[in-house]
Amino acid sequence: MLEVLRYRKRLAHLIDEWTEYRSLVLNRMGAPNLKNEEEKRFLALKGKVAEDLTSLSLWLQPSLAQEVQGHLRGITSLLGRYPTLFTSGPLDEQNRADFERSWHDHFLFFNRLKGIQPDPHGREPRNLAAASQTYIPPVGQKVHRRSAGAHFVTVFLRLLFLIFIIFLLVRYVPWGRLREPTTSSTPTQGGVEGFLTTAGDRVKAVLAGVHLPAFLNPVVEAYGSEVTTILVAVFLLIVAYFIFGRMK
Repeated sequence: MLEVLRYRKRLAHLIDEWTEYRSLVLNRMGAPNLKNEEEKRFLALKGKVAEDLTSLSLWLQPSLAQEVQGHLRGITSLLGRYPTLFTSGPLDEQNRADFERSWHDHFLFFNRLKGIQPDPHGREPRNLAAASQTYIPPVGQKVHRRSAGAHFVTVFLRLLFLIFIIFLLVRYVPWGRLREPTTSSTPTQGGVEGFLTTAGDRVKAVLAGVHLPAFLNPVVEAYGSEVTTILVAVFLLIVAYFIFGRMK
């Protein structure tokens, strides 16, 4: 699953880069007010397109090898056709039409790859995990990099949250009730249904026996201990999502 996500993320980056490459060639090539930053972006963009396309080709099914190689040659030729943006002027009508036709053919191929599952036996380069995170921002866009201190704070908060969760589980949850016999009035049944019934009774017993902190007494009085326990659990799950899922 992780490999599929990396494949799709790399493909999305490639399509964005390919679209920006077209914009630079058609709108900025030979422009009188062209800046050095745009030229650097143009060169870096071409290198990134070549890198991403090569990496993606290793993930595709062998049946697509011939078509992929054809697009690799075509894209390499198109990237090498315009070595710089600093030209005497923009593309003439004929060259512009040829560029648009070739660019659009490869663009459709990239979008076709969205509907293709990567080869489970494919293997991307060793540095794909890091490279898939690399994105060249457009000219003028600031790149925010996290400092070592911010990374330390993230790790510290995660450890602190885990310790807090362990404390809550040990301090307030009566785990011994899981081993106590159930008091359900429903006759015990065999098979999966009986197992689920017994498990449900034991979970209810644990929820009913949770010793919630005193400051939650108003909520317990209003909704009951079981509902309050569930609400606290949902709140902790939301906090865990932000600490482990959103904080990078």
